[in-house]
Amino acid sequence: MNPFLRFMKKLSLLFGRGRFLSELEEEMTFHRAQAEKEFVAGGMTPQDARYAAMRQFGNAAKLREQGHEAVALRVETVVQDLHSALRQWRNNPGFALTAILILALGAGVSVAIFGFVDADLLQPLPYANPGRLMSVNENNMESPRWPLSYPAYLDWQSLNK
Repeated sequence: MNPFLRFMKKLSLLFGRGRFLSELEEEMTFHRAQAEKEFVAGGMTPQDARYAAMRQFGNAAKLREQGHEAVALRVETVVQDLHSALRQWRNNPGFALTAILILALGAGVSVAIFGFVDADLLQPLPYANPGRLMSVNENNMESPRWPLSYPAYLDWQSLNK
């Protein structure tokens, strides 16, 4: 899963924790009931089937906790990451500044290149009918496609009827 999407999911679960816990409890109850029905269909008594389903499903409290940890955003983890980053910066400031400089330059170059590509390739040409533009070339022995000079263009224009 995309890290950004995973972060957004964790952030939404941070604010919608009650809904998440109720959906998780509903899902666990459904699976336990399904296992219980299968055991009863296999010939067990309802009470034995319920205990067998609970054993098969596992510790419900532990599973709830594992499900919550899998998607929850832990403030302690974020604080530990920030603390580690600051410690690395303090221990090796040259490397940290070099890394930050390279990332900033990379981002700046990417933005500049996108600006050029957008202006030259993605935006339509600033003419009334850009699809009717054409390139006019001359042929000679040296080159099959030689750009037409302006004086030659004026000559061609005067000869055109």
